[in-house]
Amino acid sequence: ATSTFHDQQLERSERPRSKMASSSHAEIADVLTRAIHTVFSEWTALGMAVENEWGGRNTRDKALALLQQVCHGMLTSEAVHADELEALLDSALLDDFNIEAEDDSPAQIARLLCALHAEAKAGQLATANALLAKAAAKRPENNWIAAPLPPKARKAGDSSDEEGDEGEEAEQGMAVDGGSGGGGSEAGGAGYPRREA
Repeated sequence: ATSTFHDQQLERSERPRSKMASSSHAEIADVLTRAIHTVFSEWTALGMAVENEWGGRNTRDKALALLQQVCHGMLTSEAVHADELEALLDSALLDDFNIEAEDDSPAQIARLLCALHAEAKAGQLATANALLAKAAAKRPENNWIAAPLPPKARKAGDSSDEEGDEGEEAEQGMAVDGGSGGGGSEAGGAGYPRREA
């Protein structure tokens, strides 16, 4: 039996609607997630922070947590606002990695992520696929996200990573903060923090 255009439209209208319009929500979510990972892996400021451990011994974990927060927010939000995303990224760079981005990269990354989100909501993947194709041509070892974790170097006499990490973080916090009253990132959960005026 063949169905008419009207029958197909009726069937589509009866299907539960997802937050991202598409015949294959899972495919779009997968491509969007991989594109977000690509954007983060090619972000120079964040890559340098991870490579040089500017956020301490757990810099890569902090960067991966930021990536996960952004992915979750983009996959579960109806609307993603560039100014809110920029504020989140800028705050994370400063608070977690001790970077003051003077290159406008948080704004550029936020605009690109918002474009990816808008296209995905419309069922389009052109920008995401272009980013993925470009990334596939590059060498994977340049990707801090996919790179294997380096083995942890242990000093002679160390009996616990936890004790060493706590002491090092406290020392770094005092040395880096310099009395500026920095504090940690308050960004958490699925949403993005609002920029205060």
